[in-house]
Amino acid sequence: MTRFALPWLALLLVLAVPAPAAAQQAAAWEPLCRRMDRPPPRPDTGYAATVEDLGHGTVFRCTLRRGGPVRTVRLGGNGGPQTLRIERPDGVRLQSFGLGEANQEPGRGSRFFRALDLNGDGWTDLAVLLAWGVHGEEYYAVFRYDPVRRRFVRDTVLAGKIEPGRGRGCVSEWSRGAFAMRQEDFCWRRGRWQLTRDERTEWNPDTRGGVPVVRTRRALRGGHLRVVAVDTLREGGR
Repeated sequence: MTRFALPWLALLLVLAVPAPAAAQQAAAWEPLCRRMDRPPPRPDTGYAATVEDLGHGTVFRCTLRRGGPVRTVRLGGNGGPQTLRIERPDGVRLQSFGLGEANQEPGRGSRFFRALDLNGDGWTDLAVLLAWGVHGEEYYAVFRYDPVRRRFVRDTVLAGKIEPGRGRGCVSEWSRGAFAMRQEDFCWRRGRWQLTRDERTEWNPDTRGGVPVVRTRRALRGGHLRVVAVDTLREGGR
C-alpha cells in the first residue's frame, strides 16, 4: 500500500463509523403527521405555527405506524391549544381531550403540535404545547398511543420541553423556574418511563459581584439515582 492511499483509508474508516445514538434518535423524530387544512407554513410539516391557525382549527392526517392505520387529528383553541380531537378518516370521532386555557399568547412560529415516536415502540405519539415562558420554557400535554387499547392515553410523566435523549426510546426533558433549572433523561423500560439521569442547576439572586451557581448531577447506579458530581461555578461560566 502506498503512502498516498493512507489518507483515503482513514477517510473511509471515519465514514464507516455509525452516528451517535442521540443523532440516530433525532433523525427518527421526523414529523409523522401531515397538515391537511392548508399547505404547511414551513418545510417541517406537522406543526401548527400561529395563533390565527388555531383560531380557525388545524387538521392533521397522522399515520399511527409506518404503513399502518391513519387518524385525523383536529386541534383548536383561542390564543393557544385548548381542544384535541381524534377521528377516523371517515369523520367518526374516537377520542376528545380538553386541554384547558393557555397562559399567554405565544410567539409566532411556536410548535403547538408535535407528532413523534417518543418511547421508541414504533407508534406515533402526540405532544401539544400548553404553556410557555420568557426563558424558553415549554410545557406539553403528551398523548402516547397504546396499541393494546388502540387509543391515545394521557402521559403522566412527560410535561416539559422535550428533545431526543440518549438512545432509542429515551427523551430529555428540560424545565426552568425562577432560580433553578433541571434537565431529566427518561427511557421507556417495561411499559413505563424510568428516570435515568438528571442535572439540576441553582443560583442565588441575593449574591453580589456575580451569581454563584451550584450544579448537581445524578445518574442511575445500581437501580437508584445517585449523585455523581457537584460543581460550584459562576453564572455563564464552567
